[in-house]
Order: sequence, then C-alpha cells, then structure tokens
Amino acid sequence: MKPCPKQVLAKLDKMQYQALRIVTGCMRSTPTNVLLAECAEMALEYRRKWLASKFVLKIIAEQEHPISELLLELDSYCQSKRGYWTRREVPYIIEALEEVDQHANNIHAEKILPCFEIEHVHQITPIEVANINNDRAQINSNKEFLSIFGPKFEQHTWIFTDGSLDKNQGNVGLGVFIPSINHKFSARLPQLTQICTAEVIAINKAITICLERNLDKSVIFSDSKSALQKISSTEINKDRDHISLKTKRMLLEAEANCCEIKLAWIPGHSNIHGNLVADTLANIGRNSENQVEVELDKNDVLPTIKQQIQAKWKQEWKLSTNSRGFSYAQIIKEFPSSPWFTLFPYKDRRHLTTIIRMRTGHCLTNKHLHRIGILTHPYCECGQKKTLSPSLFNLGASLQSEATFRCV
Repeated sequence: MKPCPKQVLAKLDKMQYQALRIVTGCMRSTPTNVLLAECAEMALEYRRKWLASKFVLKIIAEQEHPISELLLELDSYCQSKRGYWTRREVPYIIEALEEVDQHANNIHAEKILPCFEIEHVHQITPIEVANINNDRAQINSNKEFLSIFGPKFEQHTWIFTDGSLDKNQGNVGLGVFIPSINHKFSARLPQLTQICTAEVIAINKAITICLERNLDKSVIFSDSKSALQKISSTEINKDRDHISLKTKRMLLEAEANCCEIKLAWIPGHSNIHGNLVADTLANIGRNSENQVEVELDKNDVLPTIKQQIQAKWKQEWKLSTNSRGFSYAQIIKEFPSSPWFTLFPYKDRRHLTTIIRMRTGHCLTNKHLHRIGILTHPYCECGQKKTLSPSLFNLGASLQSEATFRCV
C-alpha cells in the first residue's frame, strides 16, 4: 500500500480509531495513542509492515518463486532511486525484504512445500505416543516414573531428549541422554530456533543415534507435548514444517526396517533422573562450540521479526506520549503486550468502559469537561479542582474505597 496517497492511509487510520472508541467506549477527546495502548493494538502502519514481512518470508521459503526476481528488480530500482522511484517512498514489501534478507541463509527453501515433498502415506500414518495418565503433581520422583514405564518398556533402550532456550541472549541448545550406555550429547542450534523446534530436532538426533548404533528397540522420552504432537500429527497442511515431517518419516522408515522406536511424553521438572540429565545437557549445549547445522522453517523466523517490529512500534509510541497522552504515560510506562482487561475477573462492559475512561483521564470530571469547553470552570462544590487521584491507577485493577473517586 505504499507508495499511496497519505489521505487514503489517514482514512484507514481514522476507521481504526473509530472502531477502538466503539469497543472501549472512550470519549472523542481521547488521544489516539492512548486508545491504541488500552487495546494493545499496533498502529496500522506497523501492521502493514508485519503483513509484508509474512508475505516476503513465504516467497523466500519457496525456491524459484515467480515473484522473487520481480522483488529483486524492484529493490534495485528503489535503492538507486531510478525512474518512477526517484521521489517515491520505499514500499512496505521492499522494507520487509531488506529486514528478512538478513535471515535468508537460515531459512529452509524448497521448490515445493514440505507437505508435497514428504510421501502422503507417511503423513497420514498415525504414530502412538505413550503418555503418563497421571497428573503432573502425582509424578514427583524417579521411582514413580519407573513404576509406570518400567514394565511397559523393560526391553527397550531408554533415551531422554530436551531443548533449552536462553530468553535473554537467544542461545538455543539440545541434549540427548542414553542411561544404559552412558551416552551424552549436547549441541548448539541457530539463534532463531524456537523451543518447540529445538525439541523436535533433539528427537530427530535421538532417532539418528538409534539407527547409527543399531538399537533394535528403543523409546524416546520428551517433556514437550507440542513437539510430540507435531511429529505424530496426521494432518496434511501447507504450514507443516519440514523438520517434524522428516522426523516422522525417519520413524516410519526405521519401523519398516525392523527398528522399533517408540515416543513417550513425560512431565518436565518432575525429578525424573534421565530428564534432568537431558535438561542439563541442553543448557550446556546453548553455549557449546558444537553446532548442529539445520535450516529453519519460516515460522521459526516469524517471532523474531515480529518482536523487532513491535520494539520499533513501542519506541515510537513512547516518543508520541511527549506530546499526546502525557498524563496517561506517567501511569502506563510501557506499551502493553495485551489489554489489561483480558484478565479482569468481572467483564461487564459498563464497568470496563468506566474504568477505561478513568484510566485515560478523559471522563466526566469537572476538570476534563472544562478542558473540552463543556463547563466554564474545573471546580467542584468544595472549591477544589475535580479530577481523579493518580493512586487509583497505581493499584492496577484493584479499586480503592469510595474516597478514591472523590475530588482532590
């Protein structure tokens, strides 16, 4: 949508603000940046950047995409400011291309989607995942774990896998532990790897070890339900990632070659010895020099790009509060990640709209009504300016006594 007449984009922005006012019940005098913060919504400018990034990632993830060459050609015109683009703004899609291009080497790209690359029969074949039927709270020792799984997998080689993510530095690691032969493996993964993908790669590595060591019967224990669900899923979907699909194919092909490999879920941090060792190995792997070279799915890169876009938006929002919504920004220091009322225990719209108006400072107090020209003075009967006490908002969702609402 860019380059585009600013008047057209302004109309779309106006529609967004009008919709937010209807949702929140805010007065027309409420600043737009305050409206966005109350609903935890990004401005449309940044939503367009996010949608453009998603579109570009889809193109990069497919080799010989028909739009790829056109994008590169358009990018060269925009960079050199030639012809039509001499005095035009850079399109969102080109901005997204420059942002995504720095991660392009880590993204898995194929001529066809993974769901068409992997055999149909492998995708629809169900894989059983052994599960602890007990509640997590009831599994709090290694002895209880052995009493449940011991009889079922007595003849199997037990393998424990885990993934680990350092949220501060972004380092990712995996760990594989085989108690019977005291085999320990840890390695580092690319920084953009999401924790669920790390768990899937750890299971993939465990399967590889089984095949290399000719382990006829083995069981892989993982504490990641999401990873096991991705591998065992029978759904055929264009969004399925190549790592989980190839891991499932490895399992089925190993079974066809008389190598039985079972999957099992166990609760994490439940004092299960093998799981604790695998977790320690995964933590070590985050800073290991041994790195597993793996091409990531585009969905692993999306969260990082979204965080970068959100960070830029939050910075711009903070700067906007210097001129609009200054009083609100004294209470709400940072742009929220989600609306505060999503966790409110009692969701009556009349009450929520009243609280929202009080939080914004644009409500039926004499001071505000005087500011917008409805009353001739901001004073109440006692002679003081009628406003709201800031202490009301410092307590968050909990409301003080009736005295809090009196004029100060």
